[in-house]
Amino acid sequence: FGSLFIIEDSEAAAGYHVFSKDGSYQKFVKINGQNRDWEDMATGGGPEVGKNYIYTADIGDNNGGVNKQYTIYRFLEPNSSVNFVDKVDAIQYFYPNNASDNAEILLLDPKTKDLYIITKEELNVKVFRLKYPQPVNQPFEAEFLGTIPYWGIVGGDISADGNEILLKTYIAVFYWKLKTNETIFQALSRNRDVGAPYIQENQGESICWDYQAKGYYTISERGGLPVAPKLYYYSKK
Repeated sequence: FGSLFIIEDSEAAAGYHVFSKDGSYQKFVKINGQNRDWEDMATGGGPEVGKNYIYTADIGDNNGGVNKQYTIYRFLEPNSSVNFVDKVDAIQYFYPNNASDNAEILLLDPKTKDLYIITKEELNVKVFRLKYPQPVNQPFEAEFLGTIPYWGIVGGDISADGNEILLKTYIAVFYWKLKTNETIFQALSRNRDVGAPYIQENQGESICWDYQAKGYYTISERGGLPVAPKLYYYSKK
């Protein structure tokens, strides 16, 4: 719970970089998978009760919607001495009507272990659910839940207790707190509770809660920047 995990975009090595909470680099952990166009990560529950899993989402499709199948890699969070993860589940899905879609958001609901995918390009972005338990190594159809009135969603996270949601565009961060018995999609379908603080970044596509949801981190893609991007932390206080 004292580290941050960051992935690289399309066609980079399959794995994730580990940073400390102050932004200092620790190492790269390779995983047994393929990085076609990785876009997001999530951490939380999975098949083994009481264990923490890492989910990496190969769900991007920037080349005109050419892909018909997408993969989310799931694996147990390794201890700090591990540099390669061999045992990896491949959760493979496709969209209804065999459509192609560009998405950059993976959300994990800690209460149900359902996964949510939110598309990027439409004026009203689409929300899909991969209901737990997700089949492994057997492609299945994502469940279309509906649309929400946003555009250009590039990052998001659900707090570890499942009660708070963050979504971000390149220029703003939106926040919801779930009401009693409210589902993730029901919350996203109503007006956001607040617009959360955010310093606009060059290509800010990443956001995550800290473990206790006392605040959140953001970071930009490096792209063509001459120096490494800054890691920002926004406290609720």
